[in-house]
Amino acid sequence: MSTRLDALYFTMTMVSTVGFGDITATGQLARVLVTLQMAFNLLFIAALVRLFQQTLEGRRSPRHED
Repeated sequence: MSTRLDALYFTMTMVSTVGFGDITATGQLARVLVTLQMAFNLLFIAALVRLFQQTLEGRRSPRHED
């Protein structure tokens, strides 16, 4: 039986490049938890990239001393 949750789970699996592998979440609760974990991981990595980008931009800009 295919549900919207199944579609969301497989979409997140593809978007997050986790892959399908040999071990997959089979129950609906497991798919909810794994989908939330993948979303959290993507947000966390995006935040780290943004922080790194801001750090690099801060080093490049000239400092104004008064």
